[in-house]
Amino acid sequence: MRVCMESIVVAVSGMQPWYDEALAGVVACFLRAIAQGRAATAAREGPFLTG
Repeated sequence: MRVCMESIVVAVSGMQPWYDEALAGVVACFLRAIAQGRAATAAREGPFLTG
């Protein structure tokens, strides 16, 4: 099963089709949340490391 959400594609196979789709959807949502969090941090602090 493959899920595409906001240009994030996750493929899962090996369980029942409805579990494959649910797991792929959850992973896509987690990846989207991580990307949004990092984008917010970069907007607030700048995209580059300083030190």
